[in-house]
Amino acid sequence: MPNVTSPDVASTRPGSVVTSTGHKKTADELENALALLDAKLAMLDLAGPIEIKAIGGFALLKHKIRDDDRAYTVDIDTVTRDYEKRVVQAIEEVGEEAFLDKDWLNNYNVLDNDAEHVEFMIGAEWIPQDMGLKNIQVAIATVPTLTRAKIIASDSAEFSGRLQDVPDLIELLEHQKIQTMRSFDDLYPDPFGEYPDARTWVSDHFTRQAQMARQLSGVLPHVSERAASTRTTARTAAPVTKLTSRLHARFPELDGVTLDPYGLSAVNDDAGLGLLERDQSSAGHEDADEREM
Repeated sequence: MPNVTSPDVASTRPGSVVTSTGHKKTADELENALALLDAKLAMLDLAGPIEIKAIGGFALLKHKIRDDDRAYTVDIDTVTRDYEKRVVQAIEEVGEEAFLDKDWLNNYNVLDNDAEHVEFMIGAEWIPQDMGLKNIQVAIATVPTLTRAKIIASDSAEFSGRLQDVPDLIELLEHQKIQTMRSFDDLYPDPFGEYPDARTWVSDHFTRQAQMARQLSGVLPHVSERAASTRTTARTAAPVTKLTSRLHARFPELDGVTLDPYGLSAVNDDAGLGLLERDQSSAGHEDADEREM
């Protein structure tokens, strides 16, 4: 529990319990909620705008880092001190009106109301956001700041039950084009071995990526050879060309390997690149079916 220094100050943390009920929202929906909150704060005659320093899912969404199937969050995590009681009440009112959790704007990550300590731990840097708000100053954590925060969170993910931290960390590394442990250690050193589990998650990810790349490097030349004998349609050529581009983006080591868009194309992996196949027996039909395997 934070130290409450004044009767006019209330924590956005009800005890130590996170009250999330799974109201998944996009970044745009949360920005709409901030606009509602801004209007309510205008009626409170505050000394100045409140501050939000977003560190979690909302910041990731603003950086467009989470994949489409995870492009949501239930709240805005802020590295700031506790807000006044009347501000917390306004936050809760917006939550009810916008079908959000009561604590949709919270500072659960700040222990003992010491936001400065959290910022020091993660070497926090912030990017101001112009959202047209008059009573709220919003900033989001930089990508390196988010990465350091996710390294810490991922180290305890197995016990905390937080399912998003490890996928978030992996997507942050991909966003920064970090593809080896050497690069990871150079950019995010852990000289005292404080986060061994996080390092294991990252190492396992790079190992899987390397194995996948080796498998694909053996598959793609064979696919290209078979492609020449199969008739193409506009329906097959475009997805295959797009797939080649995505493969090269994810696996630079395959830069010299190309999928011929004219014909049979089959590639599969666990990273969601997809499998496209054109059945040779239907080569004479313009609208031959594509299927995922």
